[in-house]
Amino acid sequence: VIGIVGAVAGAVAGKVIERACTSPEANEIQVQIKNGDRRAIVQAKGKEGFEPGVAVILITTSGKVRVAKAPKM
Repeated sequence: VIGIVGAVAGAVAGKVIERACTSPEANEIQVQIKNGDRRAIVQAKGKEGFEPGVAVILITTSGKVRVAKAPKM
């Protein structure tokens, strides 16, 4: 019985370690749309940083949404 409990505990610990090592770091970006609606988008951290008040665009591909800085006009 102790061996089975140890094996299960080891498997669970292995899964936790694997998830911690393989999951990318992410940012939650809160966006207020011009009509007043607000959305929160979680996306992997990239090279692009976002400051409060910066204009962004929402890009939807295959049902997934990501945020990018709006092009300067």
